[in-house]
Amino acid sequence: MSNGRTRIHLPEYLFTAGTRALRFAIAGPEFHAAKTEIEFRLSGPLPPILSGVKESQDSKSSSFSGNIITQKEKETQRLSRISSIMMITCFGKARISGKFRKRDSSSSSPPRNWTSKDDNTEEEGSKIIFFGGKNHSFDLDDLLSSSAQVLGKGAFGTTYKATMDDMSAVVVKRLKEVVAGRREFEQQMEMIGMIRHENVAELKAYYYSKDDKLAVYSYYTQGSLFQMLHGNRGTYDRVPLSWDARLRIATGAARGLGKIHEGNNGRLIHGNIKSSNIFLDSQGHGCIGDIGLTTIMRSLPQRTCLTSGYHAPEITDTRRSTQSSDVYSFGVVLLELLTGKSPASPAITEAEHSGENMDLASWIRNVVAKDWTGEVFDMEIVSESGGGGGGVEDEMVEMLQIGLACVGVKQQERPHIAQVVKLIQDIRSTE
Repeated sequence: MSNGRTRIHLPEYLFTAGTRALRFAIAGPEFHAAKTEIEFRLSGPLPPILSGVKESQDSKSSSFSGNIITQKEKETQRLSRISSIMMITCFGKARISGKFRKRDSSSSSPPRNWTSKDDNTEEEGSKIIFFGGKNHSFDLDDLLSSSAQVLGKGAFGTTYKATMDDMSAVVVKRLKEVVAGRREFEQQMEMIGMIRHENVAELKAYYYSKDDKLAVYSYYTQGSLFQMLHGNRGTYDRVPLSWDARLRIATGAARGLGKIHEGNNGRLIHGNIKSSNIFLDSQGHGCIGDIGLTTIMRSLPQRTCLTSGYHAPEITDTRRSTQSSDVYSFGVVLLELLTGKSPASPAITEAEHSGENMDLASWIRNVVAKDWTGEVFDMEIVSESGGGGGGVEDEMVEMLQIGLACVGVKQQERPHIAQVVKLIQDIRSTE
């Protein structure tokens, strides 16, 4: 300021059409003492930066004016603005923090390696739990990879063969129709995972999420009893299953079921004994697989139970299977070994039993009652024995008697599995 005049440089955007008078106060050392009010002739609308300036109440003037700001007032306003900014910032942080906490607690997609034992949470990303302190780099993505081979599909889900990071092969069952919650599922898996026996397929790991439930078992390169008995029947590629091999399978499977029934303080059941759930180890001994899944799955339809040929007549709900019904199912497997017929085999036709509809066990009872016992045995083992009786045929008859005892219509008439194991071992030492 000099000679009472002040030179101020203003932005060009202030000079637009429509001249108006603008009057505002300038705070600063030069103007504070003089309390000078300066008037400018400007054109155009008031810019946003000056939006706080009030229009003059002088009706005769089209000017805009503002109050003179002292240094003390300026400092007070500055502190007030700082305080307001701090309050807004804190409030904003609180809202953001609360928002993220709420999102974390309700998120349906937590990190894949996060695990909870809470039955009320159904997270999609739980990690695979391995038994024995093992920690493999194996997750759901590995199951869905191209290296996973589909082995089959059944009532309980799809079965895959997958390769672990240590190059060992495992069987992965991707379960469907699981009705158990997280806590019940994990408790059942933990109980099954404690079973260690040479004739029981080891449960290596399990996985639970909202959309997927997995059970990971040992893989048997020899395949299942069903494949050995019924695969390539009637073709040149068929490799007959000898009586010695069948006896080893029966002995091992009986021991395995006996071990299962010892679990959970003698109350554990299998619930789905059948030839496709019995596998052969490297020495040809039978091993029981798919342990304990029926209690966590939706019950099979009653029609399925009736037509499968494996389920005891009293079982209408597979979730309510018993150890006695397990023995019945195992007895059907023994009859399957002896006859070479599947319990639902088309070979058991109306022509074979005079138009009467009956399952494998009923058909055998009918044949034996007519003193045609020799007619029930698989021709593969009859040919092996030469058809002349002797030791092999006597052993087959003994096994037939054990099988028929297991499939007794009344539960109280069936033997316990420990008795079955001893009876089979007494047929002949198979070691």
